[in-house]
Amino acid sequence: MRLSLLLMLMMMNTLSTHAANDRLYLLVGTYAPADKPGIYTYAFDQSTGDSTEAASIGNIANPSYLTVSADGRFVYAVAENHGDKATANAFSLDAATGGLKFLNSQETGGDDPCYINTDAGGKYVITANYSGGTISVFRTATDGSLQPLVQLLSFTGSGVVKNRQEKPHLHSVLFSPDGAYLFACDLGTDQIHKFSLTPNDADPVLSVGTPSGFKLADGSGPRHLVFHPNGKLAYSVDELSGKVNAWDYANGTLTPIQNIAAAEAPGDDLGAADIHLTPDGKFLYASVRGKSNHLAMFGVNDANGKLTLLGYQPVASGPRNFVISPNGKYLLVAGQNADSIQIMEINSASGLLKDSGKKITVSKPVCLKFVLVTN
Repeated sequence: MRLSLLLMLMMMNTLSTHAANDRLYLLVGTYAPADKPGIYTYAFDQSTGDSTEAASIGNIANPSYLTVSADGRFVYAVAENHGDKATANAFSLDAATGGLKFLNSQETGGDDPCYINTDAGGKYVITANYSGGTISVFRTATDGSLQPLVQLLSFTGSGVVKNRQEKPHLHSVLFSPDGAYLFACDLGTDQIHKFSLTPNDADPVLSVGTPSGFKLADGSGPRHLVFHPNGKLAYSVDELSGKVNAWDYANGTLTPIQNIAAAEAPGDDLGAADIHLTPDGKFLYASVRGKSNHLAMFGVNDANGKLTLLGYQPVASGPRNFVISPNGKYLLVAGQNADSIQIMEINSASGLLKDSGKKITVSKPVCLKFVLVTN
């Protein structure tokens, strides 16, 4: 009995020590000139919603979208520009301070990279290049830096919204839960493309999947995609139609099950932007820019994955990207036009949002990422 009690106390002490050493950082990507800070790090307390600026770094113009390696050691950022200034950039993250150290940069070969992602194993970094209508693939080195471009995937086609869909516009890239596939939302052609990841780190890294993609309704403009924690459902948000699509997911196949409006006034808001689920998968949110500037709130049906609209939460102008804290208590939304990040409280029972009154003031925030690190 005494031995069991002693072991229990030792385990509790280990857990408390581990928790004490954990640090949660909020990374913020912005639109900024190269001579100004463009990426910010904030220490975030997910029990209170309080934040403190920890570090910032410049030298890169328009580091608008970020991703973090699964182990939290490296951060990758696009430079959303044209020509040789359109790059993917690698940084190491200091766990103790939250500071970023620039490692290197590689040209994407496609204009205006607007999204960047890395696989769970940290072998690859992939960008979606909006104006270029392409996807760029990089391998990583052991120190986290980026090796030169190894694959550039191009697309053809157009859509019915002539001023927005005159050609392919790749807007996001996301690995499947099992890491076997890559899905790419193409706003310009109303498709979600699918690629197979070649095993054993062989070339080419990506090959066209079977099927090659999934077609959405004309004029949808798919922008972002997210998988449910159960790995059996996926949800995408359409920028141009202001709608959310629910999908069954299995073995690389997306099967549509629902299409529901996220824009409060469809036709007036052609700027749906981001989509995320709470960690428990019970609630889903989608941001909509334009006249209304709100987050659409949905409940997720446990049995079939379908969504029920819960309401709309007004937010500051230009809600671009948003992020949910790992404990599911807070939702932070980047108000690009308001130069602020609003901190919302999530009601764990109802899924409804409430403005906490707390915010972070920063110029043109467009991407938010949490990273939990242990010293």
